Amino acid sequence: MNNKHQIFIIKSCLNAAPLVFLIILCFFNLCTLQAAEVTVPTSYPSHILGAISGGLGGTGLSSIDVGESYVLNPGTVAHLRDAVASFGTSSYKTSNKSLSDASTSGWHLSLNENGPESAIATSIFISKTRNTQKRPLIFTTSSNDAWLTLGNFVMPQMSAGINYHFHDTQTPLKTYQEHNFGIGFLWTPMDHMGVGMSFQNINNPPKDVPDIYTLGTTYGLGLLYIHKSFIRMRLDFTKKDHALSAYSYNETALGLETALSEWLYSRIGAARQVNELDEITQKYSFGLGFAGPRFGIHYSFQQYQLSQLGQEHNLDLVIPL
Repeated sequence: MNNKHQIFIIKSCLNAAPLVFLIILCFFNLCTLQAAEVTVPTSYPSHILGAISGGLGGTGLSSIDVGESYVLNPGTVAHLRDAVASFGTSSYKTSNKSLSDASTSGWHLSLNENGPESAIATSIFISKTRNTQKRPLIFTTSSNDAWLTLGNFVMPQMSAGINYHFHDTQTPLKTYQEHNFGIGFLWTPMDHMGVGMSFQNINNPPKDVPDIYTLGTTYGLGLLYIHKSFIRMRLDFTKKDHALSAYSYNETALGLETALSEWLYSRIGAARQVNELDEITQKYSFGLGFAGPRFGIHYSFQQYQLSQLGQEHNLDLVIPL
């Protein structure tokens, strides 16, 4: 086989990549529809997923999304440029007769600094959420989270980052606090490919905090492929270890982002999560984004497949400083 034939085969494979991705996404959705049992999505905290990741099935371990990617993977923070601020709001609501009516609302604020004079990339992410269950009794908890992330390039194509995570949960009776750490890496062997790895909350939780309020350790692997600069495809694999079997899970998530114009983007995604009790949570999402020269605004809608459907909305505003 001569070089011309090899080049033709490679180009054909690259051109077919988006179609193959869509076929995989459809097959993935068909498989999740066969699930016989579903459970409340305990592991999709609204304060972590911003509108970009939210519209892409929760993926982001191998991507550089302003305002959120470094929370999923600290290794991405070195790729952020200049100073950027973002503010976002989120809301989630479900009505499940077999369990309880539940709703979550919250906001988050992030600041990134990685200008030419910065010795190391730095990001701060702060969020607050309020969770309410209405059956059998009204019970409300509030959570406050803060991440401090530092990162840099360790090799020309490899970046690494670490983060400190403060988390507290306020119940009607008591407040519980947890301090934890994470580490992440992002390898970009080519301009159109990325591989991310993340290890979050690697410390053991405090013994005085009830298991239901602890974070749990999360391991993640993410893949990114960019086709002709206007199509971005993501695939994430995540595993969470938690003291409670219902909160320990394996998850597969897919996301597809398309550039409709220079500044406008569309997003779709899906995720399937199975915990140690063999209970299944599945999610479908879509989103739109505007990323202009002076500001950006992003929206996502997420549909959870439960015994009764739950819905989540995310809206983020991004402003270069």
